[in-house]
Amino acid sequence: MHACAECAIHQSINRWLGCIHACAECAIHQSSKGPRVSSLLFFPSLKQAKAVEGGYLPLWLDQMEKETQPQTRIKLLSALSSLLRSSPEAQRAFEQLDGLSALLRCMISSKDGKFQTSAAFMLSRVCSENAAFIDHLAKMGFVHHFVALLQQKETASSQLREHLTEVLSIVLRHSALARQDAAERQLNLPAFLQQRQKEIAGQEEFQEESEYIEEILKVLP
Repeated sequence: MHACAECAIHQSINRWLGCIHACAECAIHQSSKGPRVSSLLFFPSLKQAKAVEGGYLPLWLDQMEKETQPQTRIKLLSALSSLLRSSPEAQRAFEQLDGLSALLRCMISSKDGKFQTSAAFMLSRVCSENAAFIDHLAKMGFVHHFVALLQQKETASSQLREHLTEVLSIVLRHSALARQDAAERQLNLPAFLQQRQKEIAGQEEFQEESEYIEEILKVLP
């Protein structure tokens, strides 16, 4: 990519993340009782709409797939995540651009656990907000990819395992197609999850992962 194009992408990310920071600072100063969570997390939707209109989404998605520097990739993901948060317009644009496929490809190809963890967390949030993402993921056959990630010995991070399991739980509870994929014998998912339950039993730091596994096991045939 031409240097000027790369500069434009980095400027767009920095401008957007700077906007988020400014909104957060403004919320802190405006509240006499301290920072308001709603103001900090859900900054003005007008700015999100302008970012969508400005063509940031396709730019960031394209660069995220091409990017080789882990820190820059995480920065792109952070910008995407904040843009999509509680914004139906941005989420529709993301879906139309097949952003989930791009994100999944990045997760699978990445060797950076930090990026994978952040991506899985982002997926759990957008799936909780928008059922269309659940249907899209199910049709993409994401169950196979996520189970493969969970079964990799390299997936050592407890946070990554927790967020991967959370996304699986959300999608499997709401999609018959995903449950059908998860039931395929070659995946051996119930046995794998039951073994994982034994490994983490009684360990407080794995409590949430354990709860997600229980939810998954309840819905599997």
